[in-house]
Amino acid sequence: MKRDYSQEISFWKNHIEQKDRFKSRLINLLNKEKRKKEFPRIILKISKQIKTKPLETLEIGSGPTSGLAWGVDRGLVNVFAIDPLAEEYKKILKKNKINYPIIPRKIEGEKINKYFKKNSFEITYSRNSLDHVKNPKKVFKNMINLTKSGGYIILEFRKNEGTHAKWTGLHNHNLDLEDKNISLLTNGKRKKFLKSNKLKFEESFSEGNKIGDWKMIVFRKK
Repeated sequence: MKRDYSQEISFWKNHIEQKDRFKSRLINLLNKEKRKKEFPRIILKISKQIKTKPLETLEIGSGPTSGLAWGVDRGLVNVFAIDPLAEEYKKILKKNKINYPIIPRKIEGEKINKYFKKNSFEITYSRNSLDHVKNPKKVFKNMINLTKSGGYIILEFRKNEGTHAKWTGLHNHNLDLEDKNISLLTNGKRKKFLKSNKLKFEESFSEGNKIGDWKMIVFRKK
């Protein structure tokens, strides 16, 4: 069944035009001097541990303004970003006369394994997107397979986003951390776990434990 992206496109049109309450992050990302505020601290930490630069990084569902831009500016990461709405985002950015250092390609996370060999990236990263895809289990598996041994899989998401958004639009999944594994609940039914014996849990960060609070989970590939 074809997915309805109209709600997501409308959100980003308003977001880029700075008409909504999330604009502070966008303002930082569009200002080269302020982008560091939005760059994930865990990736900065990893970049200090690995001597070879830039770190080859895959970002799943980057949106039009990836939070990894500061790392690209500084030569810390080389980002291959994908998003099924990449072409729509190009139009929105062009209309608003915005040039951005990370341009996503129109590829679905479920199909990214067709574009790269296994073990291609030091980091695979997803922010607010794994719970938006059609098949989180398949996307997560692709992220693992495309990450090099010793590399990192980093997930950022809102706790139980599906419940928070009342299962509307692209919000069909709940993600959370349970016993060092990612729990997955789709449309309020049948909980599964996203896990692999190829992964080692490293650490997690959370702004709280309420529905809608941000979480970051870091795994390392064995």
